[in-house]
This record gives sequence, C-alpha cells and structure tokens, in this order.
Amino acid sequence: MDIENQKIKCPVCGSSTDYIEKKKLLFGKSKKYICQRIECLTELNIKEHGLELKRSKQINNEIWNKYKFQTLTFREWNRIAEGGISDKEQEEKDRILVLDKIKNGEVNLRFINEVPIILKKNEVPYIMIPSVEFHEDRMVRHAVGGAVRVMKGVYLGGTRSESHPERRHIDTGSLILTNKRLVFSGSRKGIDVDLRKIISIDPYKDGIAVNRSNKKNTEWFIGGMEDISLSMQIEERSQSYKLDGLILKYMIESAISKMG
Repeated sequence: MDIENQKIKCPVCGSSTDYIEKKKLLFGKSKKYICQRIECLTELNIKEHGLELKRSKQINNEIWNKYKFQTLTFREWNRIAEGGISDKEQEEKDRILVLDKIKNGEVNLRFINEVPIILKKNEVPYIMIPSVEFHEDRMVRHAVGGAVRVMKGVYLGGTRSESHPERRHIDTGSLILTNKRLVFSGSRKGIDVDLRKIISIDPYKDGIAVNRSNKKNTEWFIGGMEDISLSMQIEERSQSYKLDGLILKYMIESAISKMG
C-alpha cells in the first residue's frame, strides 16, 4: 500500500491531514498523519494493520474519547470522519438487527437442503449442527450421615438417602431444526421434539437448554456451533455470523411462531 498517497481526514475534527515521516533517534522511521488544524493536531500513527489514533489536543472530543489508542483501517477512519462508525460497531449493530429479524420471522431460516433423517410430509429442514453433546439432568441418590460409636457396643445415628440433580453427558450426535421438529440423532440416543411442545429455551454461548411439556428433566444441547457461520443480508450489507445459542433460540422461536 502506497501510504504516502493515501487520503485521510482527521476523525476528530474532519479536517485534512498531512503525511509526515521522521527518523527515530535510534533506528527506523516514524510514519504518521497529523491534522492540519492547529487547534486539533490529532495524530494517526501508521501500524502494520492500519492507523492508531495516538494523540489529540481535543481531549474532550467525543470521537477522541471513544476511539483513542485504537488501530483501525484507512477506510474506517475516513468513515468515522464523515460521521460513521467502525467495522466492529457496525457488526454489533447488524447482529442486533439480525436477531430482531430472526425473532420476528423476517429471515429465511433454510440454510440446508438435505439432512440424515426421514422428513415428514411438508417438513422443511432449516439447519443441522454436527458434533452436539446431549446432556440431561438426572436425579442421583447418595447416602449421607452414618452411625457414631459412643461407647463399646453402642452406636447412635444412621444413614439417610438424599437426591439431587446431576447433569450427565448422554450421547453426541447431530441436532437438526426443521419447520416442525427439533431432532437429535446420536449413536445411542434419538430425540424427536415437536416444536409446539417446547415451553422454554435458555441460550448459552455454545448451546441451548430446552424444557418441554412432556419431559420432566431439562435437555441440554451443547457444542458443535463454533464452525458454523450464517451469511445474511442486512440493509445491502452481507454479514457472516457465528452460530450461538441465542441465534438458535430465536430460530426455533421463529419456526414455532410460523406454525400458527
């Protein structure tokens, strides 16, 4: 990249900048852009992957306080100078829009065409997540307490049984969402959930916990999402989002709402 010929505006005040190259005392050169306005003198230091907002006389400026010491691209700094935001901020805003659109049924949920299960009449596959761990809360009993010897031949107390829920890994397989069902297909365990039976879904970074009306214990579907990206179009911008528990929750809720 020919950095000397790059045009960049000052992100703090919007004025033009000058490219300056100076020798360092020991070795190398310092390369930077400096705002032409004497009241501003904002400096953007050239780094390997962009420009760092290094210093400014406008220490109370909103842009300075928001982006100081961050390294962004030429394109991002020029966008910010025109009143825009960074790529990261735009991605975060787009993610909120995506979640709202998924939740409100405004996004086509179909990301696959074939799945390794037999589909029912008019059933459409939406997404398949491989290598998902199925966990289930099981009640486990333990003996607590015990007899205490108070003198030779004399014991007081005894044992009693207590139970508590314990989450156990039952199987690993594929989790498939269709317009009618949530299906887990494992090597030892198969689960077929009618979407209309789902009472609640708790999302996590790498999975979901499902409660349904005909099942006493919570069912956990964990993992397998880290390698799945969903490409979506948001206001003429194409964005790719890593699948997580919250997106999957909204996809399931959207599918349920479309069932009527």
